[in-house]
Amino acid sequence: SDTGRGWTAQAESDTVIFTSWDASSRTGTYDLTDTTSAAGSFAQTVVGGVTYLVTIPIDDGTWLFSITGVTSVAANREWIGVEGVPFTITIPKGVTTLYFESDTVSVAYMVVLAE
Repeated sequence: SDTGRGWTAQAESDTVIFTSWDASSRTGTYDLTDTTSAAGSFAQTVVGGVTYLVTIPIDDGTWLFSITGVTSVAANREWIGVEGVPFTITIPKGVTTLYFESDTVSVAYMVVLAE
């Protein structure tokens, strides 16, 4: 899958391989976190103002991500992640926890794109 400015990300077993399309300089920190491998509701510590790339491997289901942990709150910001479609989440400043849930046994990877 194409991710970001000139990167390709590919999941192989429990490893994600990043390949650059060009040799231009990259800024920011690149970090991989395996958020979970079990169904249910979870929380991940994040940094406010930072953009994360989220990748859900093929055949690993769908995730719902939120910044409040309560989907009925009008001020909540939510993202739905589906398998095989990388997407970015920019965490609002002041937020330090990203909540997520899945009703299937799944794996989701988060990569810091820039700080």
